[in-house]
Amino acid sequence: MSGGTAPRRSCGASKAGNSVSGVVSGRGIMGRTTYSSTARLAKKPTDQLIGKDRPVDRWFLPIALTFRKNFPQKTAEVLADMAGLRDVRPAELWLEGRRAPSGEALARMIISAHGDLVIRALTQGCGQAWVKRHRRIESLAAARADVEAAQRRLAEAERGIEP
Repeated sequence: MSGGTAPRRSCGASKAGNSVSGVVSGRGIMGRTTYSSTARLAKKPTDQLIGKDRPVDRWFLPIALTFRKNFPQKTAEVLADMAGLRDVRPAELWLEGRRAPSGEALARMIISAHGDLVIRALTQGCGQAWVKRHRRIESLAAARADVEAAQRRLAEAERGIEP
């Protein structure tokens, strides 16, 4: 050991000359990425601090757009009601893209009366087999509802005609 340097322990595999190592200090192990013998904090998005510089939560954007389209008036109120919130302000922040709902709020939205809109918005563009199957089932249900409505209209129209 040379004077003033902390011993290094390897915490991960090296890749293309870059290595992740832990520096042991009096406070524990601190994650550092080393590049050609200079140690500095990693610049990867997963290593960024969470706080005021946190990137916008974009996963909620499809849901926000769907609800703005389906509920152009009082969109935040509808979302707040679905999520079981007492205050509308968090839902307004969701729609602005400044915050995203918690897992609990998302679960409440999914099990609400408009949960199908949430699921469709979240799985939009997804090619998974279960999503395709779910969309086919929804399509079949909509077609059956259309057929039943047409049969009711036909029955009403036939009542007025006497043979």
